[in-house]
Formats: sequence, C-alpha cells, structure tokens
Amino acid sequence: MALASIAAAADQQLISVVLEPIKTEFHLSDQTVGLLAGFAFAACLAVSGIPLGRLADRGDRRLIISLSMAGWSLMTVLSGLATSFWTLFVARVGVGIGEAGSGPAIWSLVTDYFPEAERPRTNGILYASASMGAFAAYAAGVQLAASLGWRGAFLGFGILGVLLAPLCWLILREPRRSVRGVSLSNSQERSSSALRALSNKRSFVGICLASIIYNIAAAGDVVFGVSYLTRVLKLDVTVYGTILGFVVAGATLVGSAGGGAVLAVLSRRDPAWLVKAPALVVILSVPVIAWGYLATEPALYFTSYFILMAGIAALAPGIISALQMVAGSNRRAMAFATLTLLVTLFGQGLGPPIVGAISDYLSAEWGPAEGLRYALLLSAMLYIPAGIVFWIAGNSVVRDTEA
Repeated sequence: MALASIAAAADQQLISVVLEPIKTEFHLSDQTVGLLAGFAFAACLAVSGIPLGRLADRGDRRLIISLSMAGWSLMTVLSGLATSFWTLFVARVGVGIGEAGSGPAIWSLVTDYFPEAERPRTNGILYASASMGAFAAYAAGVQLAASLGWRGAFLGFGILGVLLAPLCWLILREPRRSVRGVSLSNSQERSSSALRALSNKRSFVGICLASIIYNIAAAGDVVFGVSYLTRVLKLDVTVYGTILGFVVAGATLVGSAGGGAVLAVLSRRDPAWLVKAPALVVILSVPVIAWGYLATEPALYFTSYFILMAGIAALAPGIISALQMVAGSNRRAMAFATLTLLVTLFGQGLGPPIVGAISDYLSAEWGPAEGLRYALLLSAMLYIPAGIVFWIAGNSVVRDTEA
C-alpha cells in the first residue's frame, strides 16, 4: 500500500515540477496552467471516484489497487508524448481516473489490517509514504527534466510505475471471503442509500466542507511552489528544486508520523481530537505561511513551506481515522471516494485556477513575481475558515461513530 501511495504521489506531483517549461512551450497563462495542474486531474473524479469507491466496498481491493496503478502510470507515459495543451490535459485526466481507484481501496484495506486503536499511527505512517513520492517528483523529476526535458520526466516516472504495478498484486492480500477468486462483501446497500447515510452525519459533512476550503489554498501552494522559486525568489530550480523535495519529504514524514502518534494518544481520551487537533494546526499555520511569502530570503521561505507541508501531513491521519470511525464498515471506501471527489474537484480543482487568475490580475499592476506572491498570500487566508469548520465537525464525531 505504501508502494502504491509513493507512485501516486510522484505522478500527481510531477506536473507542478515541470509546470514552467510546459507553460513556456505551449504559451500558457497562469490560469491555464492552473487548470492543467488542478482541474484536469480533478474532473475525472466526478465520473470515476464514487463508482470505484463503491466497487472497493464490495470487490477485490488488491485487484483495484494493482490495475489503478498500472492505469495511471500508463497515462503518465502518454503525458510525456503530448503534443499540445489539450492532449496533455486528456492524459492528466487519465492519471486522475487511475488514482481515483487506489486511494479509497487502500484506506478501506487499512481497517481490515489494523485495529481501531492503532489506526491513527498506522494512517500517519502510510500517509508519510507519500512524502517519498513527492520527494521523487521534486528531486528526480527536476533532474530528469533538466537532462531529458519535461517529456522525459513523465516517461521515466510512468514506465517505472507500469513495472511496479504487478508487485502490488503479488504483495497485497484481500481479507474478505472469496468465492472462485472474486472477493465479496456482505453489503447490499445501494450507492444512493450509502451516500444518503453519509450525508446525514454532521461530522462527515463538516469534514468534507472544511477539506474543500483548506485544499483550495493548499493546492495553490503546492502547484505553484516551483514557479515561486524561479519567478519570485529567482533561484536555480535544478538546485533548489531538490532542496524543495527534501523540505516536502521531511515535512511530510515529521507531520504525518508525529501527528499520527500524538492523535493516537489524544483520541483515546476523546475521539473528537481526531478532527479538533487538525483544526488548531490549520489556523495556527496562517501567520507562519504569511511570514514565508512576505520574506525575501530563501531560508525563510523554505522554513515556512516546511511548516505548511508538515501541517498538511499532520492533519491527514486524524481526518482519515475519523472517517474510518463514522463511515461504517460497509461504506468506508465510499466515504473516502466521496471526500476525494469533493476535495479534488472543488479544492484542488479550483485552487490552482483561482490562484492563477488572481496572479494574472495582480501581475498586470505589480509584475509576474509580485502578482504570484500576493495571490498565494491571499489564498492562505482560507485556512482560517477551514480550521473553524474542522473544529465544529469534531463535536459530532463520537455521536456519528458506526461500527
């Protein structure tokens, strides 16, 4: 499962690493590359996320994860063969469809492998594996792009993923009862009924709403991170892109592993802290992020970015564990698919285009560097309402818990 998470994070993050050369070659605006990096990946979840999540609640999750990994890796290869903005857009949609199948199946499988008391720590460790994928995208992706071009970076990552996909099939095991090789669940609940049951839980609705608001800002930070280095701080991306990779990897490891361990202790006293603790982290990160974007020294920016990425990673184990509690055993994959759909479509899908549009508007007056700086600074203010909604959702976790 960690291997699949690493590959997914690498292929998803790679687009932001090579965003500037793509923008230059295809003569794109910031808003357009925001659509490419955000909405192209998100649009596919509107049609694939929920059905694949429901399939994971009933079917063979090992098969779903393996085929999904092969699918998104193949589409990453096709991204490297794109000859226009629209062919690249379609390829990125394909990457999103593939990744839509793996996440819900992985987080559903965790609940069958580990008892409830261990899940915050386990979810933290598993989420931390994504940092290795992000590091590979930043460190190896920058070097591949420098030597082989942005197409070579996509081809290298995609081919590796295709070769690794069979390992998921060989390593993973499906705990559900099998009949003639097809794994079955006892759930006969219709998808519409499952969605209705989830929407009646205040904690689930609150987590979804807060995650959307949070990711509008966070996605802009992630997608335009490398662009910020080159355009605003005037840094050599082949050198500082690798440093950014270390920052993201280290922050994700510290945040997810540390956050999972702390939440495992807090949740034994009160499960509401699975969501309330992330709420505090989100709100308290705002002044640090603002300080980083107003700074002119690279060291200060990297310090701020480390805290931002650590905060994102720290809140994930609690949110995931809370969903595992409130969704019920037969709706867990559906719950994750629904959250992923909403976050990716409205959060990650809208975040980069919004930040890009603000950047384009401000650049007309302040120039492209300061325009991007203040666009990112303004979007960071959304962390405050996101944290407030997370806190409110935490009040309903215990009441909504379902075995």
